[in-house]
Formats: sequence, C-alpha cells, structure tokens
Amino acid sequence: MSRVNFLHGILSYVSSLLWFLFLALVTYLAATPTAHQQPQAILAEKILLGVTAMLIFLPKTVILLDEVITGRMFKPLKLRFLTFVSSLLDTIVFTLMAPVLMVFHSRFVIYTLIGKSVSWVTQRRKIDGGINWSEILLTFASVTLLGLGWAALGWFVSKAFLIWISPILFSLVISILVAALVSGGRSGRRLGFFLTPEEHEPPTVLKTMQQNLEEIKDRIQLPPELERHYGLMQVCLDPYVNGLHVSLLRRRRTIDVSRSYLDEIGHRLITQGPQTLSAQELKALMHDTDTVTNLHYRLWSAADHELASFWSTAIRQYNLASTSPFAHTLAKQELA
Repeated sequence: MSRVNFLHGILSYVSSLLWFLFLALVTYLAATPTAHQQPQAILAEKILLGVTAMLIFLPKTVILLDEVITGRMFKPLKLRFLTFVSSLLDTIVFTLMAPVLMVFHSRFVIYTLIGKSVSWVTQRRKIDGGINWSEILLTFASVTLLGLGWAALGWFVSKAFLIWISPILFSLVISILVAALVSGGRSGRRLGFFLTPEEHEPPTVLKTMQQNLEEIKDRIQLPPELERHYGLMQVCLDPYVNGLHVSLLRRRRTIDVSRSYLDEIGHRLITQGPQTLSAQELKALMHDTDTVTNLHYRLWSAADHELASFWSTAIRQYNLASTSPFAHTLAKQELA
C-alpha cells in the first residue's frame, strides 16, 4: 500500500466526520432565525449543488453511455441493457449506504481521537446465504434511532429543512433494511444483473481451475492428521510442489532467525511431526528456500525409523493422495 492510498483512506474517514459536522451545523442554523438571504447567496448555493452533483455522477454517466453505445464490455444489446440497469441500481444502493457509512466512520474517528479502542469485527455470514437478523438489529438500531430523532427535530425546526435533509434521514431510518439487502447471498445476479465480463464468460484459467476443483473432490480422503497438514505434506514430499514453492520464495540476503534455529525446528519436524511445531515455527521453515529444499531431500532419503509416524504414514499415502500436480493447492482451497 502506497502513502497515497493510505492518505486516501484517512481522508475518507475524516470527510465523513466533516460531513456529519456540516449536517449538524446546518440543523443548528435552520433552528436559528436569520435575516433574509441575498439572491447572490441563493445562486451560489445552486451552483455549488450543481457542481457537486456533476462531480459525483458525471464520470459514471459518461462511462455508462459509452458502454450502451459502443458495447466495449458486452456486445449483445440485452447485456448492455442489464449493465445500464445494474449501474442505476448500484448508484441507488450506495446512495442509501453513504449516510450510514458517514455515521460509522465518524464514530470511528471520534473514538480514535478520545483514545477509545475501535474493534473491527469479521463478517459472519451464514453458509446458506441467510441473514443474521439479530446482529443486524444490534448493529444498526442506533443508526435508525438517530435518523428518527433527527427527523423529529427537523419537523419542529422547519418543514422546508426536513424536506431538504430527508434523503439522508431516510437512508438512516431504513439502514436495517439496506443492511439486510446487501448482506444476504441472494441478489440480482441470477437475473443477469451486477455481472462482470469475467463472470459472464469466465477466462480459461478460471474454467481450468473449476474443473480441477471438481476433480479433486473425488480424491481419496486421508487420515485426519494428514488432512490437517495436507499443504505442508505436499510441499515437503511432492517434487513438483516443492520446486514451485521454492521458485515463489524470495531469496533473502539476511533472515530473521538463525540458521541453527531453522535446522533445529527442521529436525523436530522430521523426527516428531508438524503437530509439535507452532504456527510461527512452521511459517519460518516454509519461508526459507534452503530449508524447504533440504526437507524434501531429507524426508525421502531418511530411514523409516528416523521419521515421525506422521511422515511414515504420509509417504505410504503419497501416491494415493497426489492424484494430479495441482492437488496440493486445490485441496487446500476446498478444505478451507
């Protein structure tokens, strides 16, 4: 990640807080009696609104018209129409999401400034594509209450102000419904919406990968201890996988740990098995080119009594497990 991307991420959060403060200030000004507004100020407001809308929607509009007319991504007219509708729906959904993101981003910035910890919870979606309503209600109930409270305040302040700010408040009020809409596994993709060219016509590499995944489902299942360390077993035993793994590693001039340390945990891996090593130790082994190459040689040249029971079983099962040169990566993805 470059410094520009990092700065862009920071500004996206800060801009949300500025937007929230702007709306709060506008609410205060609407509730405060002011003198008659000059025509020049009204004209400036209209120009500012027009320029803002142009900067937001003009680039997407130009790209969309170009696709509808020229068909750079999709040649059939039906797919161009679906692209046009998908873009409109995408704009509507993200317009509804923007005020909700403003609230959460503002909260994160404020919590950071006052020294309160900010937790990033991983997404927990149901396997069947269902929606966890309890989590959605707990997460977005405060946003909905904020929108309702702000709308009640706008009603007492000014009807004209409430109409002006209603798009933002409406997004806050229906945040639970929007969250449920974008969180579920069902979407308009089955109708042809929101499809990229690669999804509509998958490249050859993706088709080949899918075919290999289908083939690997039929491979013989290994004992649980081997399945748990299937990728490690393939890297250490399979010459193709071992060479591929080494070729992808960067040969470092200096390593973070000593050579004696790597030799020691490598010896433990061979004589005691991978279950005796921590994740950090396994990572250190797999990131060193010399160690990975040496492990392959030592495992195949060692006598049976010199190996841990894990490796003795793995070598006996090797020909059954390795049905294709791609079995290592595909099976690992399938198990994950």
